[in-house]
Amino acid sequence: MSTELNAGIPLNINEASSSDSFNQSSEKAALSSSDEGSELESKSQRVASKNLGEAKETKSFNLFKKLHFFNSEKKEKEKEKEKDKSTKIFEKAAFVEESSSLQKDSQEGLIGFFKNNLSKSKRKKKESQDSLHEKRKVTFSEKRKKSFVIPPLLLTEISKSERKLSVSSSLKRTNSETCSMSGSRMASESDLSADLLSAKREAIDWKQKSSFKLSFNERFLSPVFEKIENTAQEVRATQEKFKFQNGEASYFAFLAIEIANLLIMDDGEVNISLIPAIIDFFISNDPVLNHEASLYYSLKAIFENDEIVELIKTIEAPNRQTSPAADLIRITLNIPLGESVNDRQAKITALSALLSHHRQSFEGSCFATHFAIALLANDPLACLKDFKDLLKRGSLTRTIGGIKKPFPFLMRTGEESLSQTITITKSGEIKELGTYIWKAPSIQKALHIAGFHNSKIPSKKVLSKLIPSGEQTICMHELLKALAEQALKLEVNKGRCLQQIYFRMTFAFEAVISNPLLRAFDNSLAEMAEANEQGMITKPVVYAITNPIEKELKQFLKKEKESKKEAILLYNTFKSIVLKRIHLHYDPDINEKMENHEHFSKEGGFVLYDTKGKSLTSKWTRIDSPESFREFISDMIVLSFNEILPTLSELEPDLKKEKELIYNRLVKRLRKYINSKFFLLESLSCFYPANLKMNDPLKSWRKSQYTPWRTIAGNFGEKVREIYNEKPLPSEKKLLPVDNTEICLMTLAEVRNLYRASGDKDSLINCQSKVPVYTRTHAFNLIFGHPSFQHLNSDDPKSSYNSLIDLSLKLSEDEFEESKRELLSSQFLLAYNESHFKGNLNFEALKNFMKELTFPISCKNFWESSLKFLEGQSEASQLSPQENAFLIDRTLCSCLSETTLFSMQRNAIHFADTNWKNGLHDIHFCIAPHPGTGTLRLFEIQDDNQKITPIHDFFIFEKPWEFY
Repeated sequence: MSTELNAGIPLNINEASSSDSFNQSSEKAALSSSDEGSELESKSQRVASKNLGEAKETKSFNLFKKLHFFNSEKKEKEKEKEKDKSTKIFEKAAFVEESSSLQKDSQEGLIGFFKNNLSKSKRKKKESQDSLHEKRKVTFSEKRKKSFVIPPLLLTEISKSERKLSVSSSLKRTNSETCSMSGSRMASESDLSADLLSAKREAIDWKQKSSFKLSFNERFLSPVFEKIENTAQEVRATQEKFKFQNGEASYFAFLAIEIANLLIMDDGEVNISLIPAIIDFFISNDPVLNHEASLYYSLKAIFENDEIVELIKTIEAPNRQTSPAADLIRITLNIPLGESVNDRQAKITALSALLSHHRQSFEGSCFATHFAIALLANDPLACLKDFKDLLKRGSLTRTIGGIKKPFPFLMRTGEESLSQTITITKSGEIKELGTYIWKAPSIQKALHIAGFHNSKIPSKKVLSKLIPSGEQTICMHELLKALAEQALKLEVNKGRCLQQIYFRMTFAFEAVISNPLLRAFDNSLAEMAEANEQGMITKPVVYAITNPIEKELKQFLKKEKESKKEAILLYNTFKSIVLKRIHLHYDPDINEKMENHEHFSKEGGFVLYDTKGKSLTSKWTRIDSPESFREFISDMIVLSFNEILPTLSELEPDLKKEKELIYNRLVKRLRKYINSKFFLLESLSCFYPANLKMNDPLKSWRKSQYTPWRTIAGNFGEKVREIYNEKPLPSEKKLLPVDNTEICLMTLAEVRNLYRASGDKDSLINCQSKVPVYTRTHAFNLIFGHPSFQHLNSDDPKSSYNSLIDLSLKLSEDEFEESKRELLSSQFLLAYNESHFKGNLNFEALKNFMKELTFPISCKNFWESSLKFLEGQSEASQLSPQENAFLIDRTLCSCLSETTLFSMQRNAIHFADTNWKNGLHDIHFCIAPHPGTGTLRLFEIQDDNQKITPIHDFFIFEKPWEFY
């Protein structure tokens, strides 16, 4: 459905792809190898091997800890002694390992030590974790027990010399510049003398002594990986304790950054030789999903693709150290505000984004997010090129009509956690949790980018003002705003405004669970939907600006007809300047009054900006209110006059004076009109006529989604894709009608056959591959590679459909026992309250209806009886037929037996990635048996095949699918 503006300017907001607030397994490549060593040739060597195993416990492990992590000041005096002792160990290791493998004889020594001691510390942490995380930890632990020997670096299998980066070279880097999320820095190479490194290299023939590499990895990679793993688990546990954000997501966000830090060396080289060991240690034995799948496939792509490796080497730090891109790197790596960022840190930031998992936030950005997800899955090389541009220039750049146009990003976030409330004391204590607010990782990160080096002091100072006494419940937005006001006083923030500090803090707050560069990438893509004046929103914005001015000029000319030429020139100049100056930024957090957190919105939208002809976004002015909009238009009128004025100098003095007087009268009249309420009312009406139906539109404009300065809406995903690729979409667009589940299954089979015919096998077998598809309501990705899709026989999809129908009929006979009566009643009310339907359900009638039901009752009979009850309600209480069915479906599915649910989930066909998330898990669209009707239905389901839930059909049914 479309809304027509005056003069035929369409604002197709209701048809634009947008998302509501709803929020893979595959075959894993075995990148590991083992090197079976030969038997020791002499008794003396076996004795030496045993001695080495005994020596490692006190020397080798401590040495490597000092190589890669903080050097404690207390151990400063012991460094030289440790070097001397370690040298002896290395010499002994070189002597023994030079001849053969230690895989067999060091089992009781080095490997046994790691297995016994490091696994013990991990087992202790497991006991206090929830079942989901405990399952992952057990998987990790068991995998490490079975294959704790880190595989060789596959140097013999890598032909290119660029890839022959041994572990010794990975230890070469000076990590004094490396920042981790925990705020720590790795020690530099100074702990190991250059002489020792040189002697070690001379003693080892890396090409032939793979057995030494194996043992070397065991001794030095394992402690590094264990340290990263343990720290990541601490971050997860702390996040879960505060309950602000998902702890599992913070674990993977941390892991991506630390792995990127391991892979990038000081000279910009990528040590891909570490990748097999990283995969072996950090990827579980279970089928990989969401975050873990993104990590695995990205590492695999880097290892196999030389172009990706070479591109990473070319990534550079931002042009300006005060740019948003520089702050983005600081947020990612916890670099203090004011400290310069370098090329290596830019590379780590880009690589961490490539290793991360991307999801849509709570704003309606599906038109851009679905494409970002598809690009990450299908073309990591293209993504990396974009990351390079975003970090270097602060924007993506595309050529439109022969002119290069930048698409910068806003450092804002629409995540729901910012609207959460906490009950806190004046001293900062959260009594319910038994901890203090400044210990939360997200708060620490926000304060860090604000310029604070100590999170406790500013928190206590701010809370003492916010909470006079006792304890108080405050919103996270409110707390961060108060902290931003405190940060504004810092010298390091000189020249920054309050909003700039505040939004960087909110961006950092969410960076604990969501990669900052991926958010920036998503935001930059969203800008492309409004790349030119024909954009869905840009066109009516320009009309809402120029049409009122044109009308007023016509009124002026009724009295001064002789001024028509001047009026036309002024209008044309004004329109030209407006088109050059305006830019529509996609803002995921529309928050008109920062002072009042009640205006927090889960809906993103487009906000008008005045670029002032500058390329630096920091110089742009945000236009997000009637006042700023009016001021901008008035300034553009004056600017137009000033641009015309020099052209009058060539005229005769008398004529010049006459023209100047005419233009002055025009400008004076227009500015007077602009400052009146009539201009704003006319502009609101031109943009969206329904605005005038509101009571006092100028005072209640925030209640409208659609204004010329701020529009809360999605957009067209096809437009983003077209601008991104710098070429029109293929003319052979496919429009497939999808009206119900049967047609949906037939359509999926048809689309899959098209991809099969085109030879695109990757899209059919790789669960990471995505196929973008568009409806008028939502943009998402088909996932033909999902294992459940194999249920659909593309040669005879009707037989697959009939098989699922048979199962659904069988499930419809399952019965609810008497014990479920109360549960069904309560879930019915809950489903109604959560659905926010306009009809008024008669609760007393519902109570009586539930009492009269005869148990046991089959799923089908319950569904049919409930439908009759709802249809028999009074006209005032009646819901629509679709609402009735949805309400019953929600009730039914929440009360099904575990056996029935399992059967539904097991036979569900996952056909699309929704872009949404539920905690750690992705949410998919699926078609599954419906026990209430004996038919098939559209559901949403987690990627782990859990939590199957009915969803409104209008998201993807009753609208044609578009794909290219």
